[in-house]
Amino acid sequence: MSNSRKRSAGSVTRKGFILMTAGLALIAGLIYTGMDPNIGWSAGSALSILLLGLILWAFEPIPFGMTAMIIMVLLVVLNSVSIDVMLSGFSSPAVFLVVAGVMLVQGVGETSLIPRLSYALVYRLGRSLKGLFIGIFVLIQFMAFFIPTNSVRATLLLPLATKVVDTVGADGKSNYNRLIMVGIAFATNLSAVGVLTGAVSNILAVELLNSYTGYNITYLQWFLYALPLWVLLTILIPLVLLWFYPPEDMDTEVLHKEMEIAYKEFGPLLPDEWKCIIVLGLTVLLWALEAVHGFHPVIPAMLAVVLITLPKIGFVSWKQVVDINFDLILLIGASLSLGYALTESGGLDVLSEILLTDSLIRIFSNPWLAMVAVIIISQLYHMVVTNISTAVVTLVPIVITISVEVGLDPLMMTFVTAVTLLFGFILAIQSMPNVIIYNEGRISQKDFIKPGIAITVVSVLATMATAFTFWNLFGLWP
Repeated sequence: MSNSRKRSAGSVTRKGFILMTAGLALIAGLIYTGMDPNIGWSAGSALSILLLGLILWAFEPIPFGMTAMIIMVLLVVLNSVSIDVMLSGFSSPAVFLVVAGVMLVQGVGETSLIPRLSYALVYRLGRSLKGLFIGIFVLIQFMAFFIPTNSVRATLLLPLATKVVDTVGADGKSNYNRLIMVGIAFATNLSAVGVLTGAVSNILAVELLNSYTGYNITYLQWFLYALPLWVLLTILIPLVLLWFYPPEDMDTEVLHKEMEIAYKEFGPLLPDEWKCIIVLGLTVLLWALEAVHGFHPVIPAMLAVVLITLPKIGFVSWKQVVDINFDLILLIGASLSLGYALTESGGLDVLSEILLTDSLIRIFSNPWLAMVAVIIISQLYHMVVTNISTAVVTLVPIVITISVEVGLDPLMMTFVTAVTLLFGFILAIQSMPNVIIYNEGRISQKDFIKPGIAITVVSVLATMATAFTFWNLFGLWP
C-alpha cells in the first residue's frame, strides 16, 4: 500500500513539475513580449502559447484534448487572435477526414475480414519463421491503404502476433519474440509513408502546406513520391531486424495446424465482408482519382461511412461506428488552429527572423544540403517532440517559411519533413505503434535501441538516395 502511494506521489510530482515548467515558460514568453518593442503582442503571445503547447503535448502531463482546450482558450483570452481564427482549425477537411477514417475503421473492425486475411497469411507461411515475419511486415504495408490509422493497424495485428509467439514457444528473451514485436511496431511506422491517409500527421502536413502556400499534394502524388522510398525500406528494415534478431530453431508444426483450423473455420467470404471489400476498394479508387474528379479525400471517406451504415446496403449500424476518440479530434483541430494563429498574428514571421541566420540561409541556399539538413533535423526533432502530430504542426510551418524565403520548393520540403517524422524507431514513446507494442509487456526499451539506431541511419540514407536518384531523375527535386 505504501509503495503504491509512493508511486502515485512520484507521478503527481512529475506531472506537477511539467505543468509548472509549461506555465513558467508561458509567463516568461509573455513578459519578454511585453518588454521587447520589436515583437507585437499578438505574435509574442501566440509564440508563448506555442511553447506551452509544445511542452504539454511532448510530455503529456494532462490529456491531449485538455491541452488543446487550454491552447484555444488562451488564444482568445490573451488576445492573440479572434475567436474565428481560434476555431478555424475545426473547419479544416483534415478534421473530418480523420473522423470519417476512424468511423470507417470501426466499421471494418465489426467484420472478420482483417482476422481472415491475417490467419490466411500465417497458415500459408507458418512453416517458415522468417517467411512469416516478412509476410506480417508486408501485410501491414498493404493494410495502410484500407486502415487509415497507425495505432489501429498495430492493434489489429497484435493479437495475431502474440498468438504466433506463444504457439511456437518463444519467451520474452527469445530473438523471435523481439523480432515479431519490434517488427510490428516498425512495420506500422513505415506503413504510413506511402499512403496520404495512412497517418493523421500526413494529412496535417498537407493541410498546413495548403494553408501557408496554396499548394496541395493529392493522394496519388503522395503515393508516387513515396513509392521508391517505401519499397526500399520495406526490403531493408526486415533485413536489418533479422540481422539483429535471427530467429531460433523452433517447431512450427503446431502453429501451422492451429492456423489451418482457425482459417478454415472462417469458411467462404460472408456478404458483409464482400460489402466491406467493395466499399474499401471504391474509396481507395476515388482517393487515387482525386486529380480527375477534384474532390478532397474527405468526400470519398465520408461517402464510405454512409455506404457501410446505410440500412439494407451497409453492414454495420450507425451506433457501432460513432465511438470516436475526441482527444484526437481536439488535438487535430487545435493544432491547425494554432498553426493558423501563428500566421495570422505574425508569430511565424518573428520565428522565421530568429531562425534565419546567415549559416542557415547558406545551407538552405543549396537544395541538396537543404534536403540533407531537413532530414537530419526532422529525425532529431522527433527524438525530442515524440508526438508526431505535434512535431508536424510545429516544424512544418518553419520548414515551409524558410523554403519560401530561400526559393526552395515548399511542397517537396514539406513532404520530406512529414515522411521523416514518421520514422520513430529508437524510443518506445516515439510513436503510438511503439507504445502499443511496448505496453504489451513482451519487450523492453533496450530491444528498440540497437536495431532502432541502425534503421534510423538506414532510413536517412535511403531518403537521401531516393532524393538524389528518383526525385532528381523525374524532376521533383531540386
